[in-house]
Formats: sequence, structure tokens, C-alpha cells
Amino acid sequence: MPPPNGGFVMGVRLFLISLLLGSLSAASCDRDRDEYYPEWNEPGQGRDFLSGEATYRERMNVPRNAMLHVQLIEMSPYGQPLGLVAETRQAVRRVPIRWRLPVDLGRIDPNRYYAVRADLLADGRIRYSSAEHYRVLTQGHPKRANVLLVARGDWDAGPGRPPIGAFVSGNAFYRERIMLPPDAQLRVELVELHHDGRPGRMVARESFPIRSSPAPYRLALDAAQIDPRRRYAVRGRVVYGGRVQLVNANLYPVLTQGHPDQADIALVRHR
Repeated sequence: MPPPNGGFVMGVRLFLISLLLGSLSAASCDRDRDEYYPEWNEPGQGRDFLSGEATYRERMNVPRNAMLHVQLIEMSPYGQPLGLVAETRQAVRRVPIRWRLPVDLGRIDPNRYYAVRADLLADGRIRYSSAEHYRVLTQGHPKRANVLLVARGDWDAGPGRPPIGAFVSGNAFYRERIMLPPDAQLRVELVELHHDGRPGRMVARESFPIRSSPAPYRLALDAAQIDPRRRYAVRGRVVYGGRVQLVNANLYPVLTQGHPDQADIALVRHR
């Protein structure tokens, strides 16, 4: 015959086992959270977080080596990007993609407008981009945004061939301590390169407002104008007061012959 307190002992054992399993599960969740979202820290003084989810509608697996690139951008009242405020990159293993972006509150003016956008990259190329800019933080907008990503055209078109309806994107930056006037424009051009590296035919050009450094740009291009056997590069300049004030320090190869569809443009004073 079992001892009279056997049921009580068994109940205690089951309680201890369930408590241990619960602790292990919580620890596993913490590890999973740290693995996927390394910046899940509590906000510090002068710092806060933006957060949300990014997703796409296509029924397909997350590309191998995928990364999510999220940017906080200052916007004009008319919806034009003016300058990069903060950005983060994180590994992606599943959809929806939970993201969190640290923000220095000292860079936020409550009287201005801000928005987030995102790109999903794989193998160094942008596969999906946000369908729009999502307003956040100021003017009554929240600290959270759910981002819809759309495919960047036929990105399986073949080696060296850019997707249909593609973009070249990146940031333009300068180190000079200058205050740009309201009419300052960043002009970005995609040019075909000669065999000796000199710039030749202009393929695409677009102007963007610029207020500070770095300044994001996204240059739309027609893939029919791109020959994968040739070389291409982006260049930029800042114009205001009717004159070129800043120019690119170098040409930045993009798109073909193993080069990415992203390039950051360093600007220096025009002599």
C-alpha cells in the first residue's frame, strides 16, 4: 500500500517539473528574441524606439541571407524625403518580420514630419521595398508602423541584369559643416562608363530635396536601357543659388558585372 501522502508528493513533483519547463521555455523565448532582434533593450535617456512588422503578399520562402533595412527619414510637408535620421539592419528568418529601430530623440523636431521605409535584401540586392513612406512620431502619428513590402520587378531576370522597373538607391553625404538653404537640390545621375572608366551616356537622372547629411535617394531606371555587358555608375551633385556647390568625390559602380544596386555618394565642395 502506498504511503498516505503519496498523492501530495506526486503533486509537488509535477508542480516542480512544470515550473522548470516554464523557466526553460521563457529562457528559450528570450534567446529567440535576442537572436532575431538584438536591439530589444529598454529605451535610455534621450532615446526611444520605433517598432512594427514588415511583410509581403507573395507566397514564397524568405530568401537566403535576407536582411531587413529600415530607415527613419525626415519628410517635407508634401511627402518628399529630406534626410536620413536613423537606420538599422537585422537578419530575417520568417515573415512577418518584427523590427525595432532605436531613435535619438535629440534629432527629432516635433514640428517636422518623419516616416519609415524599408527594404528586404538578399545576396546584396534589394528584393522588396516598402510600397510607401509610413508617417511616425510627430504631428499625431504613432511610434509603430506596419510596412508592406512589394517585389522589385523580375529580380530573377538573370546574372548581371537589373530587375524591370528597378531602382538604384543609397545615401549622399558630405563632411563639410554647412547649412543648406531651402532650395538645395541633390541631383543623382546614372551614367554608362567608357572602357577607360570615363563617364559617357547618361541613362537616368532625378533631383531630390536635400536638407542635411546623409540624404537618401532612390533613382528609378528603365531596365531596357541597361546592357549587362557594359558598366554603369552613379554620381551626384548639390545645386543651390543657381550653382553647383557640392560634387561627387568618385564615380560609384552599380548594377552590372557583380556590382550592387546600392551606392553611397560622398560629396565634396565644388572648386
